[in-house]
Amino acid sequence: MDPHFLLGLTATPDRADSADVCGLFNDNIAYQAGITNGIAIRRLVPFHYFGLRDDVDYSAANIPWRNGRFDPAALASAVQTEQRMQSLWKAWNDRPGRRTLVFCCSVAHAGHAAEWLRSKGVRIAKVYSDSGSDDRTWALRALASGEIDAICAIDVFNEGVDVPAIDRVVMLRPTESGVVFLQQLGRGLRKSDDKEFLTVIDFVGNHRVFLDRLRTLVSLAATESASLLRSLVEHGHAELADD
Repeated sequence: MDPHFLLGLTATPDRADSADVCGLFNDNIAYQAGITNGIAIRRLVPFHYFGLRDDVDYSAANIPWRNGRFDPAALASAVQTEQRMQSLWKAWNDRPGRRTLVFCCSVAHAGHAAEWLRSKGVRIAKVYSDSGSDDRTWALRALASGEIDAICAIDVFNEGVDVPAIDRVVMLRPTESGVVFLQQLGRGLRKSDDKEFLTVIDFVGNHRVFLDRLRTLVSLAATESASLLRSLVEHGHAELADD
């Protein structure tokens, strides 16, 4: 069929606001393709996932869980530690990238991470929807051009960001939503010259949100490369490296 006029519309049925997108079209999905399909047909790059052991105490006694999310203030206080930054720095050097997005959980957390990495010689900006943020447009352009190496961000680059050269994503905070996690991972999946794959560095702790995240990754990973993830999902435990 060769139509005279063809209009294509895209939307994800899995939305953070739980809206029923498919219902708008009487549940008639003309074509559905997710990340796995995009990688298979080489419209997206594959990703290499590295989980780091997160020793933060995510128990409700330490970080209260309310309305499906961690208490923001308690979470920010718990994850802003020297130990986590040292662990990140080792992975930063072991799993290199040229342009990196670091997802943080609060203004203080983004500031702490940015200053810590800057002290190591990383050219970095911090972007969020509050006073003290670097200019968002400048930061994205500087990252794309290579003027800076990384951006620490808080909930502003989950979608609508087009910097194909991003080749590393760091989950420095636990993301409660599987949809948001995939959005954040997707910021680095765009194809770009001299980019073979996306590196994902993730902190994995003892809380159900991490198991949900790993279930999501299992659905994306090839069978032969997902043994660790499947062990976590099926048996509830697996050995993670300290670095």
